[in-house]
Amino acid sequence: MESLAGGKVIELGVKFGGSSLFIANLMDIMGQGEVLGVDIDLSNVQDLQHPRITFLEGSSTDPE
Repeated sequence: MESLAGGKVIELGVKFGGSSLFIANLMDIMGQGEVLGVDIDLSNVQDLQHPRITFLEGSSTDPE
């Protein structure tokens, strides 16, 4: 985790957002980083908030 260039993680498929939150909390400890979570349906993570997490609703495999 410490060797990530720029401290950015893109997570494809977030379901309930637990992994995104875990990674964001690790980044809090390291003092840097951002998480971008992409999923086709974000209805399960509507209440999940963390300053290091940005969720994007859409398909990770759609070429458009």
